[in-house]
Amino acid sequence: MTEQPPGGTAWQQGPQAFNGPPLPAFPPARPRRGVPAVLLVAVTMLVGLVVGGAGGAAIARSATPPHGPGAPGKIPEGFPNGRQIYLPGVTVDFISEEWLKKVNHWTCAPWTENKPHTGAKSWLNCTPKGDLRYEIDVNIEYDDDTHVRMVSADCYHLGPGTRTCTSLFANLGWEVLHTQPALRKKAQDWGAKHADSDAQLTIGGITLVNRLDPHDIEAVPATP
Repeated sequence: MTEQPPGGTAWQQGPQAFNGPPLPAFPPARPRRGVPAVLLVAVTMLVGLVVGGAGGAAIARSATPPHGPGAPGKIPEGFPNGRQIYLPGVTVDFISEEWLKKVNHWTCAPWTENKPHTGAKSWLNCTPKGDLRYEIDVNIEYDDDTHVRMVSADCYHLGPGTRTCTSLFANLGWEVLHTQPALRKKAQDWGAKHADSDAQLTIGGITLVNRLDPHDIEAVPATP
């Protein structure tokens, strides 16, 4: 069963309970201000120039429907190759069976409507029971059980400040670092603190990417 920090207990939140290590206390997220149209256009043009010069595009996903993952995005030219395309120490069995099924009673099934974003051979989509399955899920892209390319968690329509999403993102950080105990708490704390912002952290050979739109977190191999 999934390890928990010493003295830790799983928290519950009514119909949106998600079991995992206890969350650290952080101040509530501040409301996001709208971005002026002129600034938005300028930023868009700048991003277009930078991406064009680099000859690649960042990993991105299209709008995701509430019933499953969206269409795959493009993979940048600098995406790791060889052994570097896999998450160190992460296995399909640990994420799907130990964390999601045994601890949280989720169900997992192959996703075949789209190709994996990372070019992996297989894609496993895991969802909770009840209506919450339309709001959150966890996706695993992998070549085989011990060669996982990406683990991501999505909160489709749950807005900023939602404890369910904060817990899910924090615990994803905790679980993908399960073979590196000294780093687990740092990853968990970071996932919770930045659940409602665009942020990135590289730790233990894994890069955690939090995004607000779409509201998700991805764990991918760290680029050298």
